Amino acid sequence: EDMVEEMARSGHDFVIVCVDPDAPFLRQRFHHACFHFEQFPLTRLKELRASRLAQFLRVARLFTYGSAPFESLPSRLWQMRMFVDKGLAEARTSWGRLYFHLIVVAARLASRSRVMRWLLRRAEHSLTWLPMIDDILERHQPSLLVVVGLGHGNDWRIMTEAKRRGCVVLSIVRSWDNPTTKGYAGCTPDCVLTWSDVMSEEVVRFHDIPRERVTAVGVPQWDLYFLPVPIRNRLEFMARYNLRGDRRTIYLATGALTLFPRNLSVAREILGAIVSGEIEAAQLVIRIHPDYVLDRKDKWRKIAAEPLRELEQIKADFP
Repeated sequence: EDMVEEMARSGHDFVIVCVDPDAPFLRQRFHHACFHFEQFPLTRLKELRASRLAQFLRVARLFTYGSAPFESLPSRLWQMRMFVDKGLAEARTSWGRLYFHLIVVAARLASRSRVMRWLLRRAEHSLTWLPMIDDILERHQPSLLVVVGLGHGNDWRIMTEAKRRGCVVLSIVRSWDNPTTKGYAGCTPDCVLTWSDVMSEEVVRFHDIPRERVTAVGVPQWDLYFLPVPIRNRLEFMARYNLRGDRRTIYLATGALTLFPRNLSVAREILGAIVSGEIEAAQLVIRIHPDYVLDRKDKWRKIAAEPLRELEQIKADFP
């Protein structure tokens, strides 16, 4: 909140582009007159991305990385193998099976050639151009665009158009694995803020971003621990979550449903071992991945439905 107040006193205007500009949380937190809201044209984007060619280019970029042998990133090979296996299993025609193999070929070629990476990105940009983003930038004429990430999701569209208009683009890497698991950057920002020197090297190596544009500044999400405010101690934490102080605590952080569909099977195994005494004097804390609870499209809710039922069953079986 101090940062918001500081922004409000700066004398600048700020435009927040988001999917739901009327969200009560946003309106309450950024209530000052200097904050303006614009809706990101997600519906129109989904229409553009529905074509086979748009999907092909998007997924090929997802498995593309620069300046590194294709086999040097195990995470990429693993993700691609899962993607191809799932695609081949669902493909109903020979063309469908060929389509998934062509994506692999395109990603391999792009990973070997900087020119190919440029062409891949340019083709995707031209196919999914959004005039509504032009309208937003034309009305507000920003001098600085701040995005969370390297343009892996939908941000690259507004990043690209902002750069074309001479606006400086600043990227703040959101999570520790973004430079190595989200594919090739959708746009080359003017400045990138990373968590560490190691992450900086990943950004330079895998995304063709010049070294002088990348700076390690730490983890913004952890600034909370350096503020002059009290931090909940262990006893307060245990009491809040009804945990026992005389037991060791096992923390299980579940992963994305698409990559780790058996998260809760691991939880059940651990709880079974605790109950049987194989793991002595312990208790389990499960951190649910956002995939389980995010309000997304109907298809995603169907994917999350069974794990959520399993979670409720585990809570009933191990009170």
